[in-house]
Amino acid sequence: MKSLVMVLVLVAACGGSDTSTALGDIDARCKTLCASNEPTCGSDVTTCEQECQLRVQNMAPLCGTCLLEHSNGGTCSAGQVCCPSPEFPNSVMDCGSACAGSVGVNPSPHPICNDICSSSEASCSTQVQSCLDSCDARVAGVSGLCALCLLEGANGGTCASGQVCCPSPHFPTSVNACASVCQN
Repeated sequence: MKSLVMVLVLVAACGGSDTSTALGDIDARCKTLCASNEPTCGSDVTTCEQECQLRVQNMAPLCGTCLLEHSNGGTCSAGQVCCPSPEFPNSVMDCGSACAGSVGVNPSPHPICNDICSSSEASCSTQVQSCLDSCDARVAGVSGLCALCLLEGANGGTCASGQVCCPSPHFPTSVNACASVCQN
């Protein structure tokens, strides 16, 4: 708990956004973590709050605290606009003992799938839909904690520099690795 308080003190809460989502009222820790006074960061604030809220919604207090520990709100190069990003270094597996008995939520479509699969490139619309379908299918019917575990480390696809990079849900975390939280 002490490290969470330190994290919250270090995160600059310079602004805010709407405090309610489909997941209910945003947890105060998520509002602090995702706050920004930069007007161009509205979308990033919303995404950050949704991902953060998924990590704490319906979780046992110690589990939620563990999952948010050391979050930094994103990093950026000096002089650039720095929009918030949840940046969660603690994984479900790291917090396994604190998360025993937690269930969490698993909405559809899943905000993390939206983040993994988004693309501003018009020519990628087919791959975006395929990515969303694959990602949502991966977490359909599992607990929120299991979904977080299964989506951990997924990226929006990788590509060679200079090429159009359409999203692809790479899932490095296996069901076996998440077995302790995927027992349903």
